[in-house]
Amino acid sequence: MSYGVRLLDGLEAMIEGADPRRLRLGLVLPMSGVIGLAGPSALEVVTLAGRELQNSATSFDRGLEFVLVDSGGPPRRVAERVADLAHSHAVDAFVGLHTSDVLEEIECALAHHPVPYVFTPGHEDARRLSGFYCSGEPPQVMAAGLARVIAERQVNEWAIVGTDYVWPRAMRDSARAVIEAAGGRVVLDRLLPLATVRREMPRFMDELVRSRARGVIVNMPGRDLSTTLLAIRARGLDKALVRFSGSLEENVLYALGGDRSANLYSTSHSFESLESPRHQELNDKYRFTFGDESPVLNSWAEHCYDGVHLLAGLERSGLLSTTSLDSRPDNPTPAEAIRLRPQYESHLAVAVGMTFEVL
Repeated sequence: MSYGVRLLDGLEAMIEGADPRRLRLGLVLPMSGVIGLAGPSALEVVTLAGRELQNSATSFDRGLEFVLVDSGGPPRRVAERVADLAHSHAVDAFVGLHTSDVLEEIECALAHHPVPYVFTPGHEDARRLSGFYCSGEPPQVMAAGLARVIAERQVNEWAIVGTDYVWPRAMRDSARAVIEAAGGRVVLDRLLPLATVRREMPRFMDELVRSRARGVIVNMPGRDLSTTLLAIRARGLDKALVRFSGSLEENVLYALGGDRSANLYSTSHSFESLESPRHQELNDKYRFTFGDESPVLNSWAEHCYDGVHLLAGLERSGLLSTTSLDSRPDNPTPAEAIRLRPQYESHLAVAVGMTFEVL
């Protein structure tokens, strides 16, 4: 890593041990696996965050180091690596981008040795272990975009498909509630076992055709999401079916080769095309630093950038602890910690070629 911010692997960090002169943050990012396409942009933008912190006149006195853990492996193995770093005091806090089944394993591994942990993608809005803070969008926020699609497109018959783990289950329940509140029906509801999406897709596509659904909600991230959307296109259904996902971002759209059906919707706090001063400023800094050929600055990467700044802000304020990230009634969070948390507004967008048009 450049700009004076060291990037270590886990073994290096544990051999060197704790250093009170440096704030060492673990980056649990997907460099492989189902959401591996999001890893490169996340790593680059946290590099940018590190550069800003090192160069800031108001930065903390300690130096800054990052320790990279690939979150794309088997959940238990990822959790073991995180726990090794935490238990050896080699890392002060973590920023995580990964699926929620990995998060559950990490929580179990840290149950008796909690460490500040910012989980950045969309989440289930469930009660978490002490020290864990979920900064992404809960199902209710994502479902608000679905309510708008239902109202504007007048689609009443829906299919719901997801992979069978924590986040898709929560999204399924939230989506079903929105559909039924709007007077619609769920005509097909499937959870596909993890690591079987490609194998199960022909059977699911036959069921989707027979269901006569007019819309389909796909609760899958990354590679599984692109596999499903490509299968729908291959059956010639993309022009007829309204498709909606709370995890569709630019990397998946690129994997599809774009979409011009005017039927593919996403909801997120950020898109590369979003015309907001905050997003444009960050995107300009990102492009200036890494060039126009760098990986797309998607919403997941932006969450990671904010996660690094949140932890650094807590450190600067003397609040970096598991307590500062809690929101339990029996353990109130300090007001300054709440102020430092990122705030997001959700947006609905439709795919237009290789980009998203924010509606």
